Amino acid sequence: PVDDRPAAELELTQILDARLDKENEEITLELHATGKGLMPSLDKLVNLKIPGFKITKKDDQGLSIARVESGAASVNALSERTWLLTLKPADDAGELHTFKFPEPTMTTNSDGSKLVAKSVFKQHNDADLVEVDSELALAGLVLNPTPTWPWFAGSAAVLLLIGIGAWRLARRDDGQIVAPVYQVPDVCTPFAVIDLLHRIDAAPPKSLGASHRDQLRGTIRDLEQIHFAPDATQTNGHGDLQAVARDWVGKVS
Repeated sequence: PVDDRPAAELELTQILDARLDKENEEITLELHATGKGLMPSLDKLVNLKIPGFKITKKDDQGLSIARVESGAASVNALSERTWLLTLKPADDAGELHTFKFPEPTMTTNSDGSKLVAKSVFKQHNDADLVEVDSELALAGLVLNPTPTWPWFAGSAAVLLLIGIGAWRLARRDDGQIVAPVYQVPDVCTPFAVIDLLHRIDAAPPKSLGASHRDQLRGTIRDLEQIHFAPDATQTNGHGDLQAVARDWVGKVS
């Protein structure tokens, strides 16, 4: 066994990517250490027993010397080292709701100072990287909150139904409903196109055949999933909203 090389004033940054891989149910944790001296192994920096998770892969990207500082009394190498951990829920974890970052070890240097002098915790929030309070990070972050998109979609549907009802009453003339005229929105946002498709679906049955009506409702469901579900992926055929709107306006014109 060889003694670890001296290291001091280490700063450890942990970055959690909890955007769960639906196929493998894996998340990733990146640990990046910088400081004076040569970085020790990862188990000397943090406790690798993460409650509810098991490490399926550990990628050590190696030690890198950033620069060398020389003084009257000593010469210090400023080094850095990065590890990437792949984590998977343990078999007995049940339905996980929280994630606790690995706690820095209590290892100290010969002068009594802590080996890890500073810890920073961050996590991916959609496309952003945000810093997490250290107490919250070590107490547990909520990983899988209840999705809010069904509430938005449901509220939008209720508002659309109310608007459609008011529109039909306003267009009523001596018990007859004037045939609606549909136009492609000037700006084809997801809300505008879905609103158009709902209005077409609510039209009198003679204006749209049964097979086309089923296809229309499937398109509405697909668009709501694509644009309002946080973990949905784009589906071929619905990437161009203007083309979708133009196609259905053409079918009922």
